[in-house]
Amino acid sequence: MSDRGLRGQAITFALLVATCLLLLAFSDTKPIQDVRGGVNFALTPIRETLTGGTRAIGSVFDAVAEIDQLRRETIAQRELIARYEEQLLQLPVLQTENQRLAEALGNRRTLPHRTIVADVIYSDPSGPERLIIIDRGTDDGLFDGATVLSAGGSLVGAITELGGNWATVRLITDPRSLVIGRDVRTRVTGEVHGNLSAPLEMKNVPAREDIAVGDVVVTAGVGIRQEARPRFPGGITIGTIVEVDRTAVDITIAARIEPAAHLDGMEQVFVVTDFRPDPLPGATPTPRPTADPDATDRPEPTQRPRRTPRPTPRR
Repeated sequence: MSDRGLRGQAITFALLVATCLLLLAFSDTKPIQDVRGGVNFALTPIRETLTGGTRAIGSVFDAVAEIDQLRRETIAQRELIARYEEQLLQLPVLQTENQRLAEALGNRRTLPHRTIVADVIYSDPSGPERLIIIDRGTDDGLFDGATVLSAGGSLVGAITELGGNWATVRLITDPRSLVIGRDVRTRVTGEVHGNLSAPLEMKNVPAREDIAVGDVVVTAGVGIRQEARPRFPGGITIGTIVEVDRTAVDITIAARIEPAAHLDGMEQVFVVTDFRPDPLPGATPTPRPTADPDATDRPEPTQRPRRTPRPTPRR
């Protein structure tokens, strides 16, 4: 850089220093104060505008934060309301279930036999068979041929097949069902056969017997033909005679019986456990444990019995 340039910068710096010293020296004088006041007055609107803008920006951010908080609280309140509404919807179901269990307990106490309550998990009132499946089995002490009753104590049918946690019940309306019935009024017996949706048929009643419409028929508690043991305990209501077929030349007469149990739409049944008949024809034997040839005399730890898969309903 040339000497002339250095000299110019030095002169400029000296003038700036001198100006600053003069301003410091005369800062308390009236002219300088007037200049300072004028500058402050001119800058006041700008400063207030900037301050107001800063406050406005801060208020916007606060409002956004409050809106987000309200949104979260609203979502939480909606979830809480939905949960309460769901619980309110469940109240009638719980009340109905409690009432059903109370009625089942009361009905069980009035039955003349020891029973186990079971829920119906499958039924098909329109199929060629009349079967239901219940949620109890060998794990609950059930067995082949066990008698099944309705809530009122009327005859429903008998178990024909079962596993650990399920059992198939053949209803008295199934065409394969056969029960020895007794007319309560005349004490005459006959064979009561299933007839699908039609009334039951009571056959092989001697023609001389005076059975009539309105007579109540119960289980006779005797064996069928040459059987040594009865299949059902005696005195269980089967139904009421609604029609009698009688002609002058018949040796035997037949009657139609309306079942006392409402077999369609049943939700619960009662399985008799204190009467064990011979297995019904065609019944699946109760599975028994097989001996393990590799087993030793050392006791094994107690294990919970395995749950037997429930059968797939036949269509």
